[in-house]
Amino acid sequence: MKPLISVIIPIYKAEKYIEKCVKCVLAQTYTNLEIILVNDGSPDRSGEICDCLAMDDSRIMVVHKENGGAATARNTGLDVMTGALVTFVDADDYMEPDYIEYLYTLLTENKVQVSSCGFKVIDDEGNKVTIDSLHQESGDGNEQVRIVTGNQMIKEDLQGHWEYVAPWGKLFEASLYDGVRYPAWSAHEDEPVFIQVFDKVENAAVSTKPLYYYVQHAGSLMNSAYSEKDRLTMLTMWRERISYYQDGKENHKELLNCVKQAYVAWNILYLSLHAHEMTKAQKKELKKELRCYVGCLFIKPHLFHKSYSMKLAFKTLLTLINTNILRKRYVEK
Repeated sequence: MKPLISVIIPIYKAEKYIEKCVKCVLAQTYTNLEIILVNDGSPDRSGEICDCLAMDDSRIMVVHKENGGAATARNTGLDVMTGALVTFVDADDYMEPDYIEYLYTLLTENKVQVSSCGFKVIDDEGNKVTIDSLHQESGDGNEQVRIVTGNQMIKEDLQGHWEYVAPWGKLFEASLYDGVRYPAWSAHEDEPVFIQVFDKVENAAVSTKPLYYYVQHAGSLMNSAYSEKDRLTMLTMWRERISYYQDGKENHKELLNCVKQAYVAWNILYLSLHAHEMTKAQKKELKKELRCYVGCLFIKPHLFHKSYSMKLAFKTLLTLINTNILRKRYVEK
C-alpha cells in the first residue's frame, strides 16, 4: 500500500476559496491522504465550511485555533500529522488532479527526499500573471526534471527562484521537519524553515511540469506597499540567514558569501523602491548594512559571476550616494 501523505492547509478568511481548494485535494488520483485543515481563528465562515467538508470525507481533520498567522497554523498541522510524507497547500490555491500522484512518483522513482513541480501564477479571474523574466515560461506545459542538491536549491532561490522557498508545490519526507518549525512572523516566515529543511536534503527532484495554481490577489502580501514592520522582519530574516551560515560547516561555507551578495542585492532594491517612504534613521540602518557587506562582492564564490558582482558593487555606490538614482529603473520593471 502506498504511504499516507499529510496535506496541511492553513486557513484564514478563505470562505470564498476553501471549498474549491479542498475539493481539488479530495479529487486527487493519489487517495491515501490525511487532509489537515487548520482554521487559524478565521472571523468569516471558513471554520464552518471546513466542518461541513469534514462530515463528507473521513480523510479530513479540522483543527480550530486562535489566530496566530499562517506560520503557527502550519506548525499546528505539523504537530498533528501522521503521514510519512507531507505537502502544503494554500487555502486559495488549487491543483491538477494528478498533482500529488506526480510528486509521489517523482520522489520515489528518483529516490530523493523532496520533489517539486512547476506552477502557474494566476489572478482571481484565472488569468496568467507574469511575475518576472525568470518565470515567464513557467507553466508552458514542457516537462524537464533535474536532480539537484539541497544547497543547489538554496542557491537558486537566492538567484531568483522565489518559489523554492514556498512550501506549496512540493512533497517532503515528513522527517525533514523533525525539530523544524516556522517562526511566528507576520511575513517571510518561510525563509528560515526553507534553509533548515533543505540543509538536510541530499537530493531533490525538480520538475517544470505545471500542476499547481498559485493565486495572486490584488491585495496580497506580495503586492503590499511598504511598511516598517515588513522592513524589520526582512532585516531579521536576512540577518538570521547570514548567521545560520557562519558556523564554519563545510557545506555552509560555499553558501555564506552568496547569501551576503543576495542580501546586498535585496538591500539595493528595497532602498530604491521604498527609501522615499522611510525616515532618515531607517534609511541609515540599511545603508550601514550595505557598507558592511559590500566587500563580499569582491570575494568568491559569486552569487552568479564576477561581472554581476562588479555591477552590484557599482549599484551599491550609487545607492549610497542617492537612493533615488535607481528608483526609476526598478519601478518601471
